[in-house]
Amino acid sequence: RARFGYLVDSSSDPSRQLVLADDSAFLLDRSHVVGGGTPSAATPLDMPLWPTTHSAERKYELVWTGATNRYFAAVTIPLLPASAGGTLLVKNLPNIESVDRLFAFDGVDGAVALRLNSGKTSVKPGESLDMSQGFFAGPMSAREINKDPLGKNAGLAQLVLFNFGGMCGCCTFAWLTQPLLGLLTFLHTITGDWAVGIICLVVIVKSLLHPITRWSQIRLQRFGKQMQGMAPKMAKLKEKYASEPKVLQEETAKLWREEGINPAGALGCLPMFLQTPVWMALSATLFFAIELRHQGAFYGVFQMLGSPGNVVWFLGDLAEPDRLWYFPARAFNIPLISGLMGPISSLNIMPLCLGVLFYVQQKYMTPPPTTAQTPEQETQAKMMRWMTVVMFPVMMYNAPSGLTLYFFANSALGILESKWIKKHIDTHDLLNVQKIREAKAKKGGGGFMARLQQMAQAQQAKKAKQIAGQAPKDPDRYVRKKL
Repeated sequence: RARFGYLVDSSSDPSRQLVLADDSAFLLDRSHVVGGGTPSAATPLDMPLWPTTHSAERKYELVWTGATNRYFAAVTIPLLPASAGGTLLVKNLPNIESVDRLFAFDGVDGAVALRLNSGKTSVKPGESLDMSQGFFAGPMSAREINKDPLGKNAGLAQLVLFNFGGMCGCCTFAWLTQPLLGLLTFLHTITGDWAVGIICLVVIVKSLLHPITRWSQIRLQRFGKQMQGMAPKMAKLKEKYASEPKVLQEETAKLWREEGINPAGALGCLPMFLQTPVWMALSATLFFAIELRHQGAFYGVFQMLGSPGNVVWFLGDLAEPDRLWYFPARAFNIPLISGLMGPISSLNIMPLCLGVLFYVQQKYMTPPPTTAQTPEQETQAKMMRWMTVVMFPVMMYNAPSGLTLYFFANSALGILESKWIKKHIDTHDLLNVQKIREAKAKKGGGGFMARLQQMAQAQQAKKAKQIAGQAPKDPDRYVRKKL
């Protein structure tokens, strides 16, 4: 990626000290920097990257620029003093007017470089012009960058952005990534192992979200049970009012009220979407965190069982696939799905185990459908289940083993959690339709929405009484006054 740190306009930041680098317009991946498409000999040598119309409209001023890969960065920064002595620092990158991309095609892939262009400057005879700049080359770790006053003052920690970019950039929930990394680092400090820390992190997240998960699963299963019990009555209504859809709708709503069914129960799975930001943020964190690079799992126990030519590297690097066994030949691609898997150079069993786990989870934990399905619907549901079981491990085959371990632990704990919730439901008889109906009758029925409607009606009645009490005795005079 080509990256840029910049100052915003003075109206947004009068102090001119805040350095930002999160504008998606300047999170440029390789394909964009090269110029789109597959590089070739026809790719132009240079291409302007900064400034652009976008940066000019927003009055951005360049502070630093450079290139990054997954873990490392090479960035040009201004030479700022370690301490400004109480004055504000001038953070603009001096004498730089524009940044170009230079591309050298070598017949295969090509190399990309950034060129910084200075403006025209007159230097009188006997004088000199200092155009010195700082240069950072190292890991993308906010903690390491901020150890140096030069990088800290230049806001270089903004380089650390756990974001997949492209279409997935907006759904990575980057604001969650740093807190999750901080928690994971703390767990590693306690346990002494990153893999154990990942599992502990999953336990913590699952525990925090358990009340929501339990509520949603109970509501969803209860709704399904009620709908199954109501199916014969619904069939009669559909037969009776087949030609009167409006009447059918009214009678269906009436039946739901009589049976004590709350339509919100159909949304029992909705709170589960609250977990999505955590999942996405954790995925990005575990993929980009340099702290996991070259870090083995489970205290290196698997490396003690083999040799480099055998099983030694299994889970030896949480930033790489688990690598149970390296293929003796060169890496190869599987036609049609190579775009998802990439080149295959080793046997990775964690994604395969993940597929088996998904199959078990879907087979034993998926609640039955609330209504009878047609053969076409059943076939479609089976296809969706199998696509999840097969496609997800395919996409995860070359993913970092730390990320695969996270999904594996999350799914395994999800199965145990679902079993515990099911036992809780059976113990307290929470799916007993008659008990549900009686409980709703004691509360006044109708659920939350009905209570809101009753409160609104009571408020309207109270207001009407107040108006009636304030109305004058002579109605004609009241009408004339209103007119």
